Amino acid sequence: MKGKLKVNTQRTVAQGLYADLHGVTEKDLRDEQKLKRLLHEACDASDLTAVGQPVVHRFTGGGEGLTGFLLLSESHISVHTYPEIGLLMVDILTCGKTHPREGLSVFERKLSHDRIEIRELQRGGDSID
Repeated sequence: MKGKLKVNTQRTVAQGLYADLHGVTEKDLRDEQKLKRLLHEACDASDLTAVGQPVVHRFTGGGEGLTGFLLLSESHISVHTYPEIGLLMVDILTCGKTHPREGLSVFERKLSHDRIEIRELQRGGDSID
């Protein structure tokens, strides 16, 4: 293929919302039960459908952060914590008519933080030659 790839965003099948919350307390970033609750609340706020319960894995031997995941019928919500630097990364990938920004707002409201960086990405567009 020659030239620049163009993407047809009219046929986008999924939307990704990726946020980094900086300055979150170490206590919150190590609180497994709180992160499970926030995953559920973000799911509900976004009009999404959970397929099961959140799964959270605690890392050991370093910063001892957490990775949490909630499988959705529309895709997934994941969180990754880095307590040693006060960072929470939230990824919300959804298909269909959903409201991922509402889900992100749950984390923004419930976790004290200094600043947030947000990126959005449309996924699955057809390429146009």
